[in-house]
Amino acid sequence: MELKDVKTILKRIEINYPKFVNDSYTQSEWYRELKDYDLDDVMGKLENHFRSEQYGNQPPKVYFLTKYLTKTKDKNEDEDYDTFCVVCGKRMNHKLFDEHFDRCSSVHYVLRQYDRFRIPNKPKEEELFKMDQKEFDIRYNRLLQYVYKFSTNENEKEVIKKIIGEFKGDE
Repeated sequence: MELKDVKTILKRIEINYPKFVNDSYTQSEWYRELKDYDLDDVMGKLENHFRSEQYGNQPPKVYFLTKYLTKTKDKNEDEDYDTFCVVCGKRMNHKLFDEHFDRCSSVHYVLRQYDRFRIPNKPKEEELFKMDQKEFDIRYNRLLQYVYKFSTNENEKEVIKKIIGEFKGDE
């Protein structure tokens, strides 16, 4: 990790915790502690901290952000390391991460939209994870069409239009 990455992390902490001191001394100390870790791994832990009911009301400590993480050099030596999903916080082998992250972020988007639009018959999280990809894509596409129809946010509609176009291109 580079100093600019540490500054990004500290800026996010400062924004979420206005009393947090983000000065040059803090930046150099945090850099000294974080430089050996992967930015994505630390950001994942930071996201978990922000969402934590137990700890989220106070700024994170470096210890929390590095606890259970593998240093970058060790990850490069060991092809079988674990990482954390920034959406659900689950720990998994890095080889499974991309597939998990795609489904996990989509599942959580679906569930949020059911709540947002008060759509009846909200599926269970486990049900969405167990679906095969084709079945999930069909349901996801249907939901996007629903959100597109009822959303008042023009930016959201533009993004959905592009995604729906990608689905049609896959058929």
